[in-house]
Amino acid sequence: MIHPEFQDEKGRFKKGAPFIGNRNGNKNGAKKTPTREVKDALSIAEDAMPRLILDMIADAQDNSASIRDRQMCREYLCDRIYGKANQPLTGANGRELIIKVLYDNPVKETAPGL
Repeated sequence: MIHPEFQDEKGRFKKGAPFIGNRNGNKNGAKKTPTREVKDALSIAEDAMPRLILDMIADAQDNSASIRDRQMCREYLCDRIYGKANQPLTGANGRELIIKVLYDNPVKETAPGL
């Protein structure tokens, strides 16, 4: 099936052309695979993570460290373990923002009573 309106002068599909029938290609794009260097860096970071966490716990409990540093360690560990709390959105005047989602197309009834 040929659709010339979706093709350039060389017969290639133009950017934004809809996915048609059995057209070859991956409509979502090729999956990105990390390079060897990225895999190596991730492996090094993964190996170091247990020691970094133990050091951060020790820093959070170290009374010779500044209160600010200890608090930052504690907050980071809590955020990583329990998840970061939702941050409220505020406007320029400091009041809470109210977000409304509006749709251009009204929903059409598909059956009576729906």
